[in-house]
Amino acid sequence: MRQVDPPPALVEMQRQFGEVLTMPFWFQDGKVRRQIGAYPPELVRRMVPRAQLTGRKRLAVYNRQYWYRILNTLQGDFPLLTALLTAYRFNQLATAYLGKFPSTHPSLQELAHGWNDFLSRESEWGQSLYRQAAELDTIYRKALRAEEVEAFNPALLSENDLEKLPQQPLRFQETFALFTEDWNLVECRLSLERTAKSEQSITPRYGRSHWAFYREASRHHWVKLTPVQFSLLSLLHSGETLEVALSRISDRSSEAELEELQGNIAAWFSQWVAWKWFAPNRI
Repeated sequence: MRQVDPPPALVEMQRQFGEVLTMPFWFQDGKVRRQIGAYPPELVRRMVPRAQLTGRKRLAVYNRQYWYRILNTLQGDFPLLTALLTAYRFNQLATAYLGKFPSTHPSLQELAHGWNDFLSRESEWGQSLYRQAAELDTIYRKALRAEEVEAFNPALLSENDLEKLPQQPLRFQETFALFTEDWNLVECRLSLERTAKSEQSITPRYGRSHWAFYREASRHHWVKLTPVQFSLLSLLHSGETLEVALSRISDRSSEAELEELQGNIAAWFSQWVAWKWFAPNRI
């Protein structure tokens, strides 16, 4: 079948319509405005007025609905960061982000793909508090979309395989994550979930804590970790074997930390296995 090229006028109209659709809002003095004066005059003339809407106002509706969908999606992906910034400032941040990382993926689930990279480069938005809040929101987003596979069961291993276990990297569930906070961000995020208020104001308290996040079925859980537990899990999660991880921790730990490790490691692993943090190694 012979391919017929579309008329140049149609191609140009589609280009202009896409430009208007994605034209960002103006944020000024606490107000949000559309740049309706910047719409291409030729495209405005082509838009037939309907009811009480002029051609320019019809374009403004499409422009508004596009950004409402995008901004609402990102607010849903980053509820903690939205609460810290307020919706107005978050929308400013989201608009700046999309100006540098425009989405090319058909799924809205991939809209925030470059978000944390953007924050790490931006002096205006890249404060440590905001970066950690975004990291925490990202843990939720990724873990809750990840596939939970069959849990690791040491009872199914042979005696020989159990003996080799310390020399082999452990495989973690994709629904597991580690997080270090310098403010009580986990508590703030859980508070948001309980109240379900999109405009809730939160004031984080300074204080360092280590956490493990895991999802079991449709429920998610946070477990507070001691520094020794966190160090051990971090090494294992990065791919180190148990044997190497224990050696590295021993080299840099105090006597009290070594006593904690030696006196509790068996109970820790028993509990972590029960919580299904590990998955069978791929063969």
